[in-house]
Amino acid sequence: MTLPENEECQSESPPAKKLKREESPQPSTSTWFVDYSLLDFCDDLLLEIFSHLKPIDLITLGQCCKRLQRIVRDRVLWKNVDFRQLCISDKDLTKYCEFLLPTTRKLAVKGLWVPPHPRERGGELRAIIDQSYLESRLAIGMSANFFNSLTKAAPNLHTLIIENSVLDTKNLTWDKVPSNLEYLSLQHCHLFELDASKSFFYGIDKSLRNLKTLNLRECYWFESHSLLTLSKCEKLEELRLADCLLSDFVPYVSLGTRFGFKTLTIIDFSRTYVTDREISCLNKTPNLRELYLESPGGVRGSTLISDMAVTAFGATLEVWNQLGYFVLLMPEMEEEEGSFLPSPLRVIQLLNYRTVTDTSLRHCASCLKGLQRIDVRGTSCSQAGVIKFKSERPDVTIMSDFNLEVEAEADAGSSVDNT
Repeated sequence: MTLPENEECQSESPPAKKLKREESPQPSTSTWFVDYSLLDFCDDLLLEIFSHLKPIDLITLGQCCKRLQRIVRDRVLWKNVDFRQLCISDKDLTKYCEFLLPTTRKLAVKGLWVPPHPRERGGELRAIIDQSYLESRLAIGMSANFFNSLTKAAPNLHTLIIENSVLDTKNLTWDKVPSNLEYLSLQHCHLFELDASKSFFYGIDKSLRNLKTLNLRECYWFESHSLLTLSKCEKLEELRLADCLLSDFVPYVSLGTRFGFKTLTIIDFSRTYVTDREISCLNKTPNLRELYLESPGGVRGSTLISDMAVTAFGATLEVWNQLGYFVLLMPEMEEEEGSFLPSPLRVIQLLNYRTVTDTSLRHCASCLKGLQRIDVRGTSCSQAGVIKFKSERPDVTIMSDFNLEVEAEADAGSSVDNT
């Protein structure tokens, strides 16, 4: 179908700038207006208007006439592209890649995959995915053809967000992904034809040398041994593993933190089965600034993290001896008495762990000099412990189960009334 020219589109509309007079019910007033067509605006003004539209709307507008088709393909409109307003199939995504440009920096897409809710098995959550159900969903998957088209159309892509998609890994390797990526998110995605002999992330450190942020939230397929592969990414700063089905991965996190993760500043283990032993290994990461932990739920889940994990950061041998911790469970330290492991931690989140007590607060107050925020909601930290922490570290924001600000205002109000 041949698109009409600009003039042909206008011929169907009333002449532009024609003044009309509409009589008001009241004789003393009248309304004057000018009837304009969208195509009466100059290209610069249309670009400004179109910059507020979604990519799907731009594609639809481009089918109206040749002038709009030319304008909607302007590079200004395709720098940050977000298709997530609609769930799009692999076929449509490949077709839409023709609108992407070498100047495109961000692409966000959302597929049709709805991951099943994990079920409890052996005291832990497991993702039970029926194979026939998965195969029936392959038609909505994301193939290697899409990544080939993406790399060809937008080789300078910096941010790639893929949600709710099934990735066919049989022919997908990291060298087919845009090599300049700095931010990669595979949230709510599932892998099909996964090779059990090696990590899905094998080679990512060589292909994506600029990768700084990796978001794998609710990726139930993530295996703990992949931490070793990810630790080799020389520029990785942020790793999000919330809701992944991780458990018993001390060897992998220990080796990963000993030989890699040199630039890691943020790690999120929220709602995973991470324990004191894994978290204690993180004190080897020299630049870790933010640590996010949250109980996965259940009786066992609420006891996985205790004071042992918290006191592993910025601790001394003297502190551990006083607490009676088993030395073999803790990270290696220098044997000199009073040796110190300085910690750069700024943010600690410890949501809903019953075995986190005032001991953690005392340790954070005295040993974590750079701390800026701590969250102990749902823990066994007492009100007295929180008050003492606030008095010792007024520079730190603490989130707890006690609304101390309201109580302080009430006390101040009662004091005024008494006077």
